[in-house]
Amino acid sequence: MGSEMIAWVLIGVLAIVGIVAIVVGAIKSYTGIKSHGLPWVLACGVYLILVKALIENKVLSSLSLFDYLTDNATNFIVAVFVLCVVTFLLAGIFAAIAKGLKRSFNKQLKQAEKQKYAEAHGEEFEIDENKEYKPLPVDGKKPVRIINRVWGAISSAVCATAFTASIIALLMLVLYATPLRDTAFLAEVYTQGPMAEIWSFVHKYAFDFLMISFVMYMIRKGWEVGFMEGLRKLLVFFGFTAAVIGPFVLMFTAPTATGGKLAFLGRFATLISDAIGSNGAIPAVACTVIGKVCVGVILVIIACLLMALINWLLKKLVDLFDDVKILSAIEKSLATIVFFIFAISVLIVIVAIFYALGYYGVFDCRVLFKPYSPISSAFYGACEEWLKPLLVHIAELLAA
Repeated sequence: MGSEMIAWVLIGVLAIVGIVAIVVGAIKSYTGIKSHGLPWVLACGVYLILVKALIENKVLSSLSLFDYLTDNATNFIVAVFVLCVVTFLLAGIFAAIAKGLKRSFNKQLKQAEKQKYAEAHGEEFEIDENKEYKPLPVDGKKPVRIINRVWGAISSAVCATAFTASIIALLMLVLYATPLRDTAFLAEVYTQGPMAEIWSFVHKYAFDFLMISFVMYMIRKGWEVGFMEGLRKLLVFFGFTAAVIGPFVLMFTAPTATGGKLAFLGRFATLISDAIGSNGAIPAVACTVIGKVCVGVILVIIACLLMALINWLLKKLVDLFDDVKILSAIEKSLATIVFFIFAISVLIVIVAIFYALGYYGVFDCRVLFKPYSPISSAFYGACEEWLKPLLVHIAELLAA
């Protein structure tokens, strides 16, 4: 099977997936499908357009600003970061519009359902806001139903084909990272015909799209969770962890020993151990351990009750923020920014680890992507600029 045949097979697979998605989307309608992939597709599309126009084709090359931004590694990193921020902002605006459109469709469909029940029962019918109503049959009196189904078909097709294409691209990357790429069949796929052009595109932008996908996911989670709810979950998780582990660590360390700041806990444990070992049946060492464990259990119960109270108060605070739209919007926006910074930080750490592994000859991750795609170039340039001198210094210290 030649490269051209494989390309036609992939096109056929994408076409079948798209047709099936169109049918499913039209049947379920826009309000009945998950459309989280649309902002991601838009983000990747906007990013690709900006990269092609501003960096690769140098549409703005006549402006001195472009020369400044690409003059050195630091400026280029800043330029790519700004480009990504613009991409995420546009994707966020689109996501808000899409969510508002779905909410509008739902509202109109629920109103139509209310009228339908009222006509059938001869009385006013109260809509349950928590219930998902199926779209009514399409008729000429309700254009929103037609738009709902058409937009559902388009959204479903875009998301399904983009997801399928991503799976194919990921499979190509995985195979390329293995010795299988040197076989006659895959060597032809990666180097000849239309599949070679497809692979060139995948190889160049897959790493960038993967990073965009991760950041988009974290941004969405930040908006969904909210700052206060996210803070509550973090405090509760680490609080309960500390409440369970901390008391036992405390009972066996210096603060509870004689003369320590929490010596009264040690004396309490001594009283328990003396009571247990009063008949001499249990060794003194075991009694000491049992006494400290008993005090630790009591402290765990008290700490968990305190954390439960704090959790209850934080839930009330979260509910207060949710009830006030302005406060809810502010804390969700704050959470989005925090999650965005967290996502970028995670990517920086991952790339730094890969760069260090490659520097020391353990694993060269650059075989998976071309270094001249903008985001990977920016990260690699940052590693060359700031991480490499540190690695050289560490190597000199180890060699000394």
